[in-house]
Formats: sequence, structure tokens, C-alpha cells
Amino acid sequence: MTATIDQTLSAYTFALQAPSAVQDWAIPGTSLSVSFPVQQSNLPSGTLMVGCTLDSTTLCPYYYIGLGPSNSTLMQQVAVPPGTPLGQHQLTMLTTFFNNTQQFSFPFYVADFSGSLGSTAVTLSAGGSTSITATLTATTGFLGNVALSCGNSAVTCNFSQGTVTLTGGATQQVTVTLAAPATVKGAAPSHPASRTGRLSDPPAFAVVMPLGLAIALRRRRAFCAIFVAVLLLFVISCGSGSSSGSGTPPPPSQYSVTVQANGYGITHTLGTITVTVDQE
Repeated sequence: MTATIDQTLSAYTFALQAPSAVQDWAIPGTSLSVSFPVQQSNLPSGTLMVGCTLDSTTLCPYYYIGLGPSNSTLMQQVAVPPGTPLGQHQLTMLTTFFNNTQQFSFPFYVADFSGSLGSTAVTLSAGGSTSITATLTATTGFLGNVALSCGNSAVTCNFSQGTVTLTGGATQQVTVTLAAPATVKGAAPSHPASRTGRLSDPPAFAVVMPLGLAIALRRRRAFCAIFVAVLLLFVISCGSGSSSGSGTPPPPSQYSVTVQANGYGITHTLGTITVTVDQE
């Protein structure tokens, strides 16, 4: 006797697609959540074992997640070790589903950004302003935003673009406007020189001098009289000469302004500007 049994075998397919351009790169020493589109058909529900490597370096040890027909993406946290060379690498996703092991490899970029200032020293008048240029660039694969800021200083700064979108290999320029305070630190109003320390004003000496002469003559000390006269004339001359002087304006003040760019948890210093402010 022969028995015939009809049985339909259900085949499924499962594959991971490359992440988008905004997620196929990372800065050394940072972690990025990468979304891999899932391409599948007739996919049963089950447990997927996942791991990943960058070139030959293990980035994520194997772990397990649930997978089924409703899954359209696979999220993976990719942590790039500090010191990883910039440039193109290969990110490999290792998967096992119902004893079916597969690996999917994609280009992955380790990228970074940097910048510089067109000038690192400027001179301003109190309350005045000036502008310099900041240049930003990024290495191949970079695609994202960086925010600009200045360190704390009495000199304020403003940017023509506070947030800049950078693309690997391209350069962006931003205008930095620096404004000096209206009142310079340590400045004081100018006023006539103090007369402290002088014996008296010239009119007072004009009274004292004849009196001194009379006393000297009365005592028949001609030599002393001449000495006193010469001394008083000298003091009067010095006093009247210094009475017309005025205070010296305060020296210029200097401030430091540090310009920085921040993105993806990384801060790079573009440079420090020495701002000299003259008090007019």
C-alpha cells in the first residue's frame, strides 16, 4: 500500500539593506544609532541573533531580538572606538535566524569636522565692532549639523549662521561679528592731576614770601633771606607748571574670545581671538 501526503513548504527571505547617508558614518569615540531597512517575504516570527564588526574589529557582541513580518527596520547601536582612522571602512552585520546564518556588509565612514579663523587678533574702540571669517570643513562621509559658540567674555560675538550643515569634502564660511563693551574694564574718567603733596597754591606763596623776607631782614640774616626767596620762587614755579596737567587715559584692555564648533557630542576649537579695546 502506498500513501501520498501533500505538504506545502513555506520559504521566506530576509536581508538587510544599507543605511541612509545620514547614518552611514560616525565620529571616532562616539556612538550612533543606525537603522537598517529590512527586506523580507513570508517572514515567520522568531528570534534573530545579531552582531556587527567594523573591518575586523567587533563593535557589538551577539545579542537576541524578536523579528517578524511586521519588522521593517533593524536598529543597531554602532560605537566607533577612539582613534579609529578617518576614511571608509566596512561595517558587517552578522545575523542568524532559524539556524540560517547570513552576513551583510556596507560601506561605513569614520569622519570628523574642523575649522579655523581668518584672524586671531583685532583692535576695537570701546563700543565698536568688527567681523572676521570662520571656515568649517569635514572629511569624506560626514553629513550633519554643527553649532557655533563663543566662550564667556565681555566681548560679545554673533554668527551669520549659528548652526551650519556640513557635507564631507565641502567648505562652509561663517561671519563672526565681535562687539566691544562700551565701558572698558579698569577705565576711569580723566580729570586734572591732584595737587596733594604741594605746600600750597601760588597765591598763598605770594603771601608767605614777603613775610619770610621781612622776618629774615629783621634778624639781619641777608643770606637766609636770599635763600628763602629763591626756594619759594622755585616751589611757586613748579606748582604753577603742574597745575595745568591732566590725567593719563587708561591703557588698552585685552580680552580673549574662543570660538568653538559642537556636533554629535564632540567640541572642536576653531581658535582664540585676542581683542584689544582702546578707551577713547
